[in-house]
Amino acid sequence: KGIQHRLTELTEREGLNDTLIEFRVFREFVCELLAGENNQKSFASGGITFCSMSQMRNLPYKVIAVLGANLNVFPRQDRVLSYDLLKDDKKIPTLKERDKYFFLQTLMSAGEKLYISYIGKNARNNSMIPPSALVDELINYISSHSVNDENLITEHPLHGFDSKYNTKKYSELYSYLIKNAESEQEVNNSKTTPSGTEEINKEINITDFINFFKNPFKYFYNKRLGIYYSDNAELLSETELFDMDGLQKWIIKDNLLNSENNESFRQEMVEEGKIPLMNTGQMLLNECSEDISNLKQKYEELKGRNEEEKIYTEVFVGDYLLRGNIDGVFADKYIYCCVSKEDSHIKNLIPYKINRLLLGATDKSVISCFINIEGKNELEESLLSHEESLLKLDKLVKYFIEGQKKILPFLGILKKKEIETINKKDDIYNYLKSQVESEFVSIDDPYFTKEFHHLFTKENEMSETFKKNINYILSDILDIQL
Repeated sequence: KGIQHRLTELTEREGLNDTLIEFRVFREFVCELLAGENNQKSFASGGITFCSMSQMRNLPYKVIAVLGANLNVFPRQDRVLSYDLLKDDKKIPTLKERDKYFFLQTLMSAGEKLYISYIGKNARNNSMIPPSALVDELINYISSHSVNDENLITEHPLHGFDSKYNTKKYSELYSYLIKNAESEQEVNNSKTTPSGTEEINKEINITDFINFFKNPFKYFYNKRLGIYYSDNAELLSETELFDMDGLQKWIIKDNLLNSENNESFRQEMVEEGKIPLMNTGQMLLNECSEDISNLKQKYEELKGRNEEEKIYTEVFVGDYLLRGNIDGVFADKYIYCCVSKEDSHIKNLIPYKINRLLLGATDKSVISCFINIEGKNELEESLLSHEESLLKLDKLVKYFIEGQKKILPFLGILKKKEIETINKKDDIYNYLKSQVESEFVSIDDPYFTKEFHHLFTKENEMSETFKKNINYILSDILDIQL
């Protein structure tokens, strides 16, 4: 009701009755309302209540679950400031003392069950991590005063779709991610298909199709499991932007290609919080513009005065329908501009090559061009015939369907030098392991890193399959020169 009241107030403000508000402005306003909403009336009124320890003290509950009792995180540590005159006042409890007290009250408030969770293993090298000192002390106390030798700690697998869940052998492990798991065999199968009997959609979105071949690990986690490791906030940052990282510069360069007025573009980016203010923003924008000056000149030369067409494409490949838009078509040319450096070309060549196959399968009569950041027309080639395009798409679709059931051991975001190293190495597993566990990783992808120790072992042949898939998909099917 509080949010509804605020929205009503907004619509009744003078001067806003007939004003159109951009959706992103409205969304930011609503998100701020939701973030600040604190409904005290529904606190502990039934069902499950999520709250901090300080809110639940002295209230009895049948079951209490404490999440995140990790080492060096709980109890919290005070950050003592040199000019803080209260730091020497012994009457004021520290954060650590307060957390200890709240933990004691939590123990006393639990009626039937107390569940405490913490991260017990390193996600990179699988080494053991002890719990919070308070939890460790509690476990030792219970163990020393317990009559039986019951194990107090349940170790969960890294992934929620692990085959140990919902089986008779590991009865203490249960996962709601696995549906309809009535037998152990079905659970083992559901490790690769989370919903067990879920059918693969016969319609394939072209954007999803391309993203899959860029990173099948990320695609499986996002689309099949609903797990996202990167939490990109869509709200405007609360702090001013003073510099831009590589990804932010890449976005600016990509948008600059089709911008005719740099000043209006700069103003728009400032308003969206994507570049710094004033001179710093102008300087960084000038740098990005200079970086792509040759590319933009070549791009303008190739497209001429032709307007860009968004080609809506529907291609039947066996029982499956590839559907979506292809951008970058200008009359008799398909132009793909790469604003990344040369060592990142593989992941940019994948969408270029797949779009070529789709255009060839629809009998489009265009010349395809791939322009690098230096403005060189690296590739200028005719499309494959209708039959050749369909044949290659059929092979890709089979890989795509396989990747819906289990993670496909393939990575399209590798750099050319990494692929060359993989092809030269006899022991591929140890090379990949070193790239994942090293402090200075070259394969820096959270989805691949999280899955590596689960999917790859020294005993299985997954490393060789990984190498085979890279060479076959990139070189043989997509005709990318490695």
